[in-house]
Amino acid sequence: MKIIYLLSSFLLVTGWILPVHFPPWQTSYQEFITAISLFLLLIVLVKNNANRVGISDIFIIFIAAMPAVQYLQGWIYYSGDMLHSMIYIALFGLSIFVGRNIQKNKDDIDFQQLLGWVFIVGALLSLIVAILQWLKISEGADMALFTPLENGRPYANLGQPNNLATLFGFGLAGVFYLFEKNKIRNNFALVLAGLLIFGLALTQSRTPWVVAAILPFFWLWQSRRMPLRTTSRHVLLLVAVYAGFVLMLPVLGRFLDVSVSSVLDRATQAHRWDMYKQALYFITHGPWHGFGWGQIESAHYLFAGQAPSAIFYHYSHNIVLDMLLWNGPWIGGAIVVFFTVWLGKLFFQKNTVESLFAWVGLLFFLTHSMLEYPHAYLFLLLPAGLLIGVIEGQQKNRSFEIPVPKILVAIIAVAGLAGTAVFWKNYSIIEDDYRMANRRMEVDFVPEEQQAASQTMMLSNVQSFIYFMRLPLKEGYSAERLQWTEDFIIRYPRKYSLTKFSYILALNHQQDKAITQLIKLKDIFGISALEEALSYLYQESEKTPELLPVLAHFGLVKKAPAAAGD
Repeated sequence: MKIIYLLSSFLLVTGWILPVHFPPWQTSYQEFITAISLFLLLIVLVKNNANRVGISDIFIIFIAAMPAVQYLQGWIYYSGDMLHSMIYIALFGLSIFVGRNIQKNKDDIDFQQLLGWVFIVGALLSLIVAILQWLKISEGADMALFTPLENGRPYANLGQPNNLATLFGFGLAGVFYLFEKNKIRNNFALVLAGLLIFGLALTQSRTPWVVAAILPFFWLWQSRRMPLRTTSRHVLLLVAVYAGFVLMLPVLGRFLDVSVSSVLDRATQAHRWDMYKQALYFITHGPWHGFGWGQIESAHYLFAGQAPSAIFYHYSHNIVLDMLLWNGPWIGGAIVVFFTVWLGKLFFQKNTVESLFAWVGLLFFLTHSMLEYPHAYLFLLLPAGLLIGVIEGQQKNRSFEIPVPKILVAIIAVAGLAGTAVFWKNYSIIEDDYRMANRRMEVDFVPEEQQAASQTMMLSNVQSFIYFMRLPLKEGYSAERLQWTEDFIIRYPRKYSLTKFSYILALNHQQDKAITQLIKLKDIFGISALEEALSYLYQESEKTPELLPVLAHFGLVKKAPAAAGD
């Protein structure tokens, strides 16, 4: 069993440091690897005679069924979106189940200590990559080792800086725990904490600012409930060190000629408030059942020109708003209330050092979830679920539990590994076909059944994106094909798709609808996106006179060529 523990740990760390990020699903390989890591841990539980599910597991199963209901009602457009959401919710619940029950295997390995070390190793390896990115040492390096830096803020191989900050938070939780359990010496713990705190400052993320404001009060309260080696003064000192790094970083950046935003610049960026106002408009004016899991983009399209303006987003950058957008104010509100009461009950129950370790890690994750969307990534969501399971496993008096037969655990583990392999195979076909579709523009219509993407069963949403990419710009489309395309646009109202759809509509003598799509483009993405689209259509009008009425609506009219001799 120790080999399985180590293999699972290796895969979890690999999910954080793997630099492969390719469209159409940028974090696909990291997510597959993380899922396999969880199913391996589930295999460990097969030897347990006392695996149990609680109320939280049952409620999460209920939530996992919601996307299926929404799909059957037509609120989710593609079965791939439904399946994606159901799998994520189910895996989150499974990670809680594993974290709660695996603590009983004390004869194999101390799971909390292992998890602490995994967090530290993953965070330190990511810190090395982040520093190399920041110093531009990674530029021109082998893509097998580094993800090229974009926008000046290092993010290692986790896609964005805030994800990296949360991983550093998990690492700090591991340092706290191992120090409290006397597994690492004082000086070593101080060095580890200092490195990870520098990493937090290096991400230039605002999430740690909030955590830094909460953590001293949290630690003061906990230190009065149990004896701790780490005192409140130690925590205040670490917060002061973090503040010092944040203030020092711009100066150090100028000295090293690398990009660093000032504290004032980061503090005055307020686009989230515009997003929150728009999200609240969607919630209050949208359908009572919400827009469906993962369907926030459709809200942008349906309320274009009506809702307050904001940047385009797939997640609202607040998990509470996401729940309300996906499920509506009533069902979404009930989900939010359940999780609030459940986590609140766990928070105020008698804690142990193990549960304190989990709460420190969760403090980073939950704060991040209120400001962005770490819940969209399995490589952060599943560790958070394991931490919640650790907390639940420390509670001695649990009012409601149902035993789970070992054979059922084994079936889920094997089915999960097999399902991940099938899903991965399906995605590899989709990825190759997407790459081919992106490289060439089709002149003739290619029926869906002749495209490689049609061989897949699990990713109908991405299938449809590839089908749309391959739609040639031509006239003569049937009403059914144009309706299919409009349904696709509601789900994917991107700049590219809205511009292409308006072009196709004009070619098919539906200029008024083409104008409507361009107006929606402006309302969703701003005037610059419209100008870019009109510039493209203006150039195309040389060979496509059907575009001229559309351009004329926006004040762009092709000048007639000068007569010979003028």
